[in-house]
Amino acid sequence: MSKVGFIGLGQMGKWMALNIMKAGFELTVFDVSPQAVQFLVDQGAKSSRTPTDLAAQADWVFLSLPNTEIVEKAVFGQDGLACSAMRGTIIIDCGTTNYMATLDFARRLTERGIRFADMPVSGMEARAKDGTLTIMCGGDVAILETVRPALDAIGNKIIHMGEIGSGQ
Repeated sequence: MSKVGFIGLGQMGKWMALNIMKAGFELTVFDVSPQAVQFLVDQGAKSSRTPTDLAAQADWVFLSLPNTEIVEKAVFGQDGLACSAMRGTIIIDCGTTNYMATLDFARRLTERGIRFADMPVSGMEARAKDGTLTIMCGGDVAILETVRPALDAIGNKIIHMGEIGSGQ
């Protein structure tokens, strides 16, 4: 089974990450809040010190971050995912990110051999906890099908919207 990384353990992300782990995936997490990380570690997840460390341990990385700037920092910043992600790693952005930035992130990651898709989620915290989010997928349908077992743990309505950026 693929190893999953999860960055962003806030109101939605902590439940999404927990549901992925409950589905049987080996999970490594990162968040700027030590308490958020500890919540998942207490449930059986491993923690990482930086996104770079997390990327070195994951086949797929899910992001649940509050805005475009934080996504860019987590992926391309110092100690970002792109520093150590292996060719073929899949990065999934589950937040609401600027459309043009999404296209730029996909281009930059593709140049490095890293696969990227935008898959923002819809639903409140209760639906994140229950694993009943709606997921709007933008990007290569092959990426969607590859990560579908993890998506099935967090959502009950998964819709492929089209090319990269279409989920946004």
